[in-house]
Amino acid sequence: MKTTCFGKDHHLKIAANYYNVMLAKDCDKMASYLHENIHFIGPLAEMHGKDPVVLAAKNFSQIV
Repeated sequence: MKTTCFGKDHHLKIAANYYNVMLAKDCDKMASYLHENIHFIGPLAEMHGKDPVVLAAKNFSQIV
């Protein structure tokens, strides 16, 4: 099995980039950070899969 180890700075940059595109309401770019089998659990909904999560993010960004 091949594994890759990244430093914590690498992961922090990815997280910061994800939240920056979320704040910019760029849901297509945000989707590029999500795994196809994402399991989202929030206070109002639970979703399985990338497409429902991205759709919810798009709808939410139009409201806020």
